[in-house]
Amino acid sequence: MNLDNILRTMNEYLSDMFNMFGGESMEYSTAVRQVRENISDDVLSQVVRTGADYESDSPTEPLQFSRGKAAQNILSNFQTDLTQLRKEQREQGTAKVQAQRYYTEQKLDAPDAPADIKQLKEQAAARYDFNNNVNDWYDDIVNSAELTDAEKDDIREEYSTLNTDYSDPDKRNTVRSKTQKLLDKIEKKRKNKDTNTEPSAPVLGVGADLSTIT
Repeated sequence: MNLDNILRTMNEYLSDMFNMFGGESMEYSTAVRQVRENISDDVLSQVVRTGADYESDSPTEPLQFSRGKAAQNILSNFQTDLTQLRKEQREQGTAKVQAQRYYTEQKLDAPDAPADIKQLKEQAAARYDFNNNVNDWYDDIVNSAELTDAEKDDIREEYSTLNTDYSDPDKRNTVRSKTQKLLDKIEKKRKNKDTNTEPSAPVLGVGADLSTIT
């Protein structure tokens, strides 16, 4: 396959991932990570024509390589890296292959229907958010003074296998359910603590100037 065809195929792959799952998805972010692991940022800055803000939390367009003469002159020195990248993309599977996991879970009958694509993007975004913002709730739980050591250890164990087992809907729902219950427990205990806190006693020798209270 010549260089132009490689670039065209890579662009199609990245575009398909973006359009199928959205910019805030594990699938698209994995596709971008594969690119960055094989092609240095310095080279990418010279040959990417759109989607260069791929580190953004909300990319509005997919990462796309320029197929112009200048870009191809640069990338001609990296054919081995591009070949490796295409190999990884093929191993990861097309957008439709990766989407099948969601369709199977939800038992959707019409994978190409716009409503189903929208639902798939919502699920992909939820998965992305849960994985990328996981440290927020994880830190709240394991550092909480309101929970028992057993409760914290349970979440530590779930967290250790979260990324590898996330595609399992039962596993995902179990972690989410446990997490939400513990976060609700923390919030409830903190509110009760705030409600039951006695007003601080005035410091001896120091009084309020009542004339300033309106």
